[in-house]
Amino acid sequence: MVEVTAEGRVPLPERLRATGLLGVGDEGYWGVQTTTGRIVLSDSMHVGPTVRPISSRKVGGESDGYRLTVPFQFFPGDGESTAHDAQREGVPDEVMIEVGQELHFVFPDDRHVRWAYLLSGTQLGANLALCGDEAAKPGTSTSSPLECDRRPVITDVDELDGH
Repeated sequence: MVEVTAEGRVPLPERLRATGLLGVGDEGYWGVQTTTGRIVLSDSMHVGPTVRPISSRKVGGESDGYRLTVPFQFFPGDGESTAHDAQREGVPDEVMIEVGQELHFVFPDDRHVRWAYLLSGTQLGANLALCGDEAAKPGTSTSSPLECDRRPVITDVDELDGH
């Protein structure tokens, strides 16, 4: 689990950094997967046809806690700025995040995929419930954005075990 700082930044967990997805000084590309409405972080602006690019940010070093800034488009506006609202166009309200919110980086256990979802606890729980359902078995079609035929890697396993 990671927490959004007052500056709108999140640390990249060690397990995610160990995959080689992003390292210190690398550009992380943020987007929204149009088919699921989920926030996506990638090492490339061209993740695929279903991801709408939003912005890119560099990963900080060890002294910065390996953090990177979440684009402002993922934060709710104050309702007074039409410029902010215009730049948020196409970003679903369901993915809006708040300062202090606990989030989870989730990524497939597949070295060829170069992206991770950034999910709220509610989104993560809903997706794990779908994948645990009898109807969602490996190799079957599912509406879950975490494809059940791929085992997602959860970066904060202790949290799921209740520790």
